[in-house]
Amino acid sequence: MIAHRTGAVPVTVPSGYKSHYFAGCAIIACMNASLRACIANIAAQLAGQNTSGTVYDHTQNKHVSVSGSVTGTSVNLYDHDRGCHVSGSPSNLYDHGEGNHLSLTMQGMRFDGYDHGSAWHYSGDISGSSVTIYDHETAEHHHYSV
Repeated sequence: MIAHRTGAVPVTVPSGYKSHYFAGCAIIACMNASLRACIANIAAQLAGQNTSGTVYDHTQNKHVSVSGSVTGTSVNLYDHDRGCHVSGSPSNLYDHGEGNHLSLTMQGMRFDGYDHGSAWHYSGDISGSSVTIYDHETAEHHHYSV
């Protein structure tokens, strides 16, 4: 998490993040957009959907390239967009790019989880090749095609 007092030095918000203001400080801690695309791919594979090597992020209007394996007990995915792995078990994933843990729990074609990096929950639905993730921090829906 990065914070500083407003009015001192301008905040530069990295691509894929949004800034929020709390008690006069700009705080940057949102879930990375490419990480959300990885979660969409992982959730779709855990739900038994065939996925390609790319996830189309309708929010960013771009393809995110991913490769690797996903089973009910193990995830080893490489995010080519960020140049890092997401690995572990679905209930205890580690994002090597951000250096944070996250969890993912499947309930049929629905899922929910927690991103320890942003300290917020997320949830989602899978319908065929479409995945929607609701980010509880930003109160926004993000749509993906896998």
